Amino acid sequence: MPTIIIDDEVYQWLQSQATPFEDSPNTVLRRIKAGLEARSGLNQPETELDGPRSQPTEKLDASVLIDRWGLQVAQGRCHREGTFYENLTEFPGALLDANGFVIFETEDEYRNCDGVTVKVKTNVDKPGIQSLPRYKRMV
Repeated sequence: MPTIIIDDEVYQWLQSQATPFEDSPNTVLRRIKAGLEARSGLNQPETELDGPRSQPTEKLDASVLIDRWGLQVAQGRCHREGTFYENLTEFPGALLDANGFVIFETEDEYRNCDGVTVKVKTNVDKPGIQSLPRYKRMV
């Protein structure tokens, strides 16, 4: 693999765009590339890892949806199907899917919500957060 050299300012910016314990500089750049291509209407090339694509798909980003929907939360976690999340650690916090969200005002409310299991990760019973009573549909 090629090695690239970037300055400290660019590296700090890459870190600010990363999800801790999930992203590397490469995955951050891939996500940004995919977003730029989706906005410009360019088709993303098919790769061995990606498999066939009928059209580019936009990666959901909790901060983008929080801004788009004007949510007043300290933290948000996003999953396209609404079933598997990183744990919320700041409250009020939101679990989001492609079409809406559930806000938990307190950690107790989050950990004791029927249909939500909080362990190493947060799991929501199928069909996902849309089945929770406080779910707010936005799309």
